Amino acid sequence: MAGRDVPFLPPTRRQSVRRPSVHLLEAGIALPIAIFAIFAISLGVASTITIATNSRLGSTRLNDSRDAREAAEAGMAIVISELNKRQNRKLLVADVPLNGWSTSSFKLRNPCAPDTAPTTAAVGFSNNTVQTITGSGGNRQFVLKTLALKNFDRSARFTSSADAAGPGGISGTRNGSFNDGMVNLTRAPGTDPNSRNVGYIEVTVEGRAIRGGNQVSTARITREFQVVPKCCNLSFGAPGSTHGNDNRFCSESFPRILLGLNGGGFNAPGNAHQIRVQNPDGSTSANRPDNLLCFTTNRAYCGPNLLPRSIDGVPIQPIEISLPSLPQYPLDPMPTTGITIISNSAANSSTATNAKDYLRVNAAGQVELCNVQDNNPLTSAQGAMGEPNLPAGFVASSCSSAINSFCTATDAGTPQAAYHCRIRKLELSDDTVNDGEPNRKQNNSFFIDTSRGPIYLYFNAAWNPASPVAWSNSRTDAQNRRSTNIGVVLVDNWDDGQIQHLHCASPSDTTPCNRKALPDQSSRAGFFSDQNIVVAIGDDGFMRDVFTYLPYGELNLRPDPDSTNNAFGLPNFRGSAWLDRLTMGSSARPSNSTQFAVPPPSLSFFGAGNSLEAPFGPLVFEWVARSVTSNCLF
Repeated sequence: MAGRDVPFLPPTRRQSVRRPSVHLLEAGIALPIAIFAIFAISLGVASTITIATNSRLGSTRLNDSRDAREAAEAGMAIVISELNKRQNRKLLVADVPLNGWSTSSFKLRNPCAPDTAPTTAAVGFSNNTVQTITGSGGNRQFVLKTLALKNFDRSARFTSSADAAGPGGISGTRNGSFNDGMVNLTRAPGTDPNSRNVGYIEVTVEGRAIRGGNQVSTARITREFQVVPKCCNLSFGAPGSTHGNDNRFCSESFPRILLGLNGGGFNAPGNAHQIRVQNPDGSTSANRPDNLLCFTTNRAYCGPNLLPRSIDGVPIQPIEISLPSLPQYPLDPMPTTGITIISNSAANSSTATNAKDYLRVNAAGQVELCNVQDNNPLTSAQGAMGEPNLPAGFVASSCSSAINSFCTATDAGTPQAAYHCRIRKLELSDDTVNDGEPNRKQNNSFFIDTSRGPIYLYFNAAWNPASPVAWSNSRTDAQNRRSTNIGVVLVDNWDDGQIQHLHCASPSDTTPCNRKALPDQSSRAGFFSDQNIVVAIGDDGFMRDVFTYLPYGELNLRPDPDSTNNAFGLPNFRGSAWLDRLTMGSSARPSNSTQFAVPPPSLSFFGAGNSLEAPFGPLVFEWVARSVTSNCLF
């Protein structure tokens, strides 16, 4: 079979189909994969971009929020720091709406600095005013939104906001009866005797973040600070002290001259008036008090509406403080009668009913009136400045406790006992009415002896029903006033009448006290009246160391209009007086005009009240804010 040709067979259909190329298959799959890969990469890039963008936006928002919060924190520090400045401290307690803050408001003046108005910066926090924080490049701002002032137990508050929608609104609202007098240097009822009436101030500040001149974020913080009263011009606080280390009775907290209590003020024609400070022994120094305070909202009421606003070099300073209530005769029901006391030269015998001129408390605890001996010869001169000589003895059997039925005692039988008498009329004068003034007898003087306890005299409308009559500086008017029992007080010292306060450490029933009370004891004798009365001290009259509280009345120092009279002294008042009006008239003898001498500052002199344990609280003091006690961020 070698070399045999194999016949040619034509290919079958199956054999003629060719298989696709592997490369061709791979090329068909790659395209979708490539498209998907591109999409995935694009999506990843987009996601990355989005995440980065969102991250940057979140970081920006976080920075904005942080800046707003830090602006609020900085604003809070700025507000409290400014309010703690001396001239702004009344703003910590003044129940005045934010929209009422003003540099011209006397109610917003610190009583310790009544001649200084609140700062423009402090007043600028009000009225929703936007404040830009220094050094922030204009990117951080704050606004004082709300103030809430609270008493010691937060039971009473006053709240005011910078806008109508805020707590309290722009006019302010009260919860309870909050007033600025609640935060003071006297203790709150029922608390530790060493504590003070502290308060609290709750402040809300809004911080703002600014970008490109636009506000991008806000944050508000609210903080509460403790507000603590403190003495004027004294350091505050000590390590470990709860309420500071100030004395309860600050040496300058008790106004020695306070006028305008019912819209009145000061009237002093002429320029020969003297306002001085007593020495600790009671003599008059050449020093002048720092100021004369006038309680008013209108400076024009405080005296001549001309500059300089001063009398004898003593500035008249308007002030608004919380006044204490006028002491009330401590008896219920209120009596309807008062006693009339007249002491004058016509009653210069032991048998005369009008001869009583020595008021005291005896060893039995009863108030009584006595007559002192006239040991002053007709021709002997009185003491310096017309001051009366001191009593040497009583007229035999002259003491009577009949006045005791017009008096009552508080804390009777204790060392804190105080005695209160209702007086219809008190008149003392020599009644001679002659130009030579030869009759300067001892019983022209009325003595108040407080050795056994404070004695307070009440000249009230309940037992003085008649309307008072205004004085004129004429001798005829004085005599007419003396001759009529019109039911008002007449401390009428037209001719050398004197009122002298005495105090002895070891009093005796048989011998009158012959020691003048010292200035820091002058609050142990007091005159109180709820009437429009006039206490008139004329000619060479003298009133020494009697605290006088006449919120509707007048103290009138009226010098002798007759130049021919002997110049034994000058109309003189020594002590503290809270009055509606003070008049110091001109004299026909310019060298013997009028004098008002106030006690020196003293921690032991703190005013009067129903007992030594319940005196008037300090009236002039200031405040500081400290101790963050709570915090809120929103």
